Amino acid sequence: MRKLLLFLFFQIILVFNLLAQDGFCISDTEHQIYNVINKIRKNHQLERIPLSHSLTFVADVHAKDLYFNYNRKKRCSMHSWSDKGRWKACSCKNNLFKCMNTKPRELTPYRSSGFELVCYQNKAIDINDLYSTWENQPAISNIILQRSAYKSKKWKAVGIAVFEGYICVWFGERVDKAGAPPYCNEQLAEQLKNEKKEEPKSPPQTINQEKNITKACYVVLGSFNNKKDAQIVKKASEKKIKYNLTIINSKGRYRVCLLPKNYDTALSLRNKIKNKFPDCWIFCNK
Repeated sequence: MRKLLLFLFFQIILVFNLLAQDGFCISDTEHQIYNVINKIRKNHQLERIPLSHSLTFVADVHAKDLYFNYNRKKRCSMHSWSDKGRWKACSCKNNLFKCMNTKPRELTPYRSSGFELVCYQNKAIDINDLYSTWENQPAISNIILQRSAYKSKKWKAVGIAVFEGYICVWFGERVDKAGAPPYCNEQLAEQLKNEKKEEPKSPPQTINQEKNITKACYVVLGSFNNKKDAQIVKKASEKKIKYNLTIINSKGRYRVCLLPKNYDTALSLRNKIKNKFPDCWIFCNK
C-alpha cells in the first residue's frame, strides 16, 4: 500500500517536475556519494567533476522509476526505463544504451549524451564500503576514471540521486548551463559556499605542465585493499611482461607498479603495455 501511494504521488509531481526540472535537491547521502566519486578521481590525478542540475534531475527521475516499475524477474538491465512516464521507454529488446544516452536531451535542456552508473543496495548505504567497492570494481571505476570503453570521454558534469536503495549517477561531457542543483540541507549548502570562497585560486595545470614537474611517477597495474591480492596479481603480471614489478603501500592501498624515472618514461611504458593491461594508469606523487 505504501509503495502504491508513493507511486501515485510520484506520478502527480512528475508532471510538474518534467516541465520545470524542479522539486528535487541533493541529500546528505547524495553529497557523500559525490565526494566518493571525486575522491576516487583525485587518487588517480583526475579533476573534480561539477554537479549538474540537469543530470541530477535525470538521475532522480530514473531512481524513482526503477523503484516503482523495475521488474528484477525479467532480468533486464537497470539502465532500462519503464513505459509508465512521460518519456520514451527503454528495454532490453531495443537499443537500450542508445535509448539511455538520449535521456538528458529528452528530459532536460542539457544537449549532451548521458552515461549512467546504476546499482542497487538492499541495506543502508555505508559510504566507506561504497568507496572501497567502487574503486576496486572495474565495471564502476572505469566509468568514474574514464577508462576502457570510456577512455575517450572527458566528464564535465555529473548528477546523483538515491531513492529506496537505487543509486543513479549520470555523467556528461558538457558543462551544464543550468548550474548545480540545490542542497536539501541549507547548513551544508552554506558551509560548501564558504569553503568555495576560501579555496586558493591557482592556474589550472595542463598535461604539458605536468610533464615538466619533477616528481616520482609510477605505472599502476592494479590497486588492492590487501597485500596478498597484490602479490597474486604481481606474480601473474610478471609472466606477461618482461619488466620487474613492485608493490607500493600508500595509505593502506597496495599498488602493483612499474617504477620509471619520470612522467615521460612512465607514459612510454604505459603505451608499451596497454594492449596487455588496458586499465593501467599513471600515478605521480605530488
